[in-house]
Amino acid sequence: MEMKYTEKQTLAEKTAQNLLEMIQEKGYGAGDKLPTEAELVETLGVGRNTVREALRILMSLSLIHISEPTRLR
Repeated sequence: MEMKYTEKQTLAEKTAQNLLEMIQEKGYGAGDKLPTEAELVETLGVGRNTVREALRILMSLSLIHISEPTRLR
């Protein structure tokens, strides 16, 4: 699936596109865990907030599911 925008893309939108391409190239399937935010920051060469926004974009398109981390006490 390709994301298309008619206006100029924000950095988060470009990052979402790059992340989607990475998911497809690496063969991630339903239920597979993606790399951590820190790993995505390193791999994609953008800041943490940009990665978070890109993940939100993909989640809003129902392309990924983000589960809340469990906090141990």
